[in-house]
Amino acid sequence: MQYYYLPNSSVEAEEQASFETQEGLSARKRLHERPTAAIGALGGSTAIAEAAKKAIWTDLSKTLSKEFDEIRNDPALRKKQMEQVIKTYNNFVEQTGNPVEHIINQPGSNKWAAAQLPNGEDVVWWDSSAPHAAVMAHELGHVNMNHANPILDPLAGLQTSGIGRLSGNNAFAIGAGGAALGALVGRMRGKNLKDQLIGSGIGGALGTIGGSGQFAYELGGASGRALDYLPEDYDQQDAAGDLLRAGMTYGMAGPATAAVGALGTGALAAAISHPRLRRFAGEAFKDQAA
Repeated sequence: MQYYYLPNSSVEAEEQASFETQEGLSARKRLHERPTAAIGALGGSTAIAEAAKKAIWTDLSKTLSKEFDEIRNDPALRKKQMEQVIKTYNNFVEQTGNPVEHIINQPGSNKWAAAQLPNGEDVVWWDSSAPHAAVMAHELGHVNMNHANPILDPLAGLQTSGIGRLSGNNAFAIGAGGAALGALVGRMRGKNLKDQLIGSGIGGALGTIGGSGQFAYELGGASGRALDYLPEDYDQQDAAGDLLRAGMTYGMAGPATAAVGALGTGALAAAISHPRLRRFAGEAFKDQAA
């Protein structure tokens, strides 16, 4: 049984009723304003994140291209880097006992890559017009991962299984899907917009992790091994900076893209579920039907 406070006078009762009504309206208004603000924040964050991602990507690409051009246009630097590339390769073979069967030179291309042929032989593509020991070491890190045990070395497993590349290539969809699924679960559990927003946040975070497979093995796997192959007289700090910048290009393509997808999907799902928008859409549909 519930008990209610009864005021001593009708005036006091009216004041109390008026107060309670105002408080109720204010509370409902706050409940509407908070999700609305959250939706706006999500939408704004999506736009900001996308703009930041593009700006960082452009800056990283320009920085790497500029560094290759500096090596290419400076004979003394090019000669020094070539010597360091040869030392790096020799260190790799000495440490791993696995010489690369095919080293393909594509001068002027700025192309560096590594792969394994169906018969198990390794291939490395490089640009001799702009030799770069740190980049060569990174590609040799990929070669080493191709021969690693995927169970003992999960990062190598991400590379050799193709899961990491699949993750990076579909990062946006993975981030968006995580946010959408999280929003659905949150809505079903709490049946309100607040829980839906929490669900989309958790799902979006998991989706962002899910879109980070290629970034993980590029930065943590290949670049992590690269520092071990570089000569002792090589500037390790400079190499780490170069490898970080190169790795972050995958960060922009992977987790950053997944996060943008998650933010955008979360904002869209929240906007569609917002009572005011649904009411507006229903009224618009009725007007159109009439």
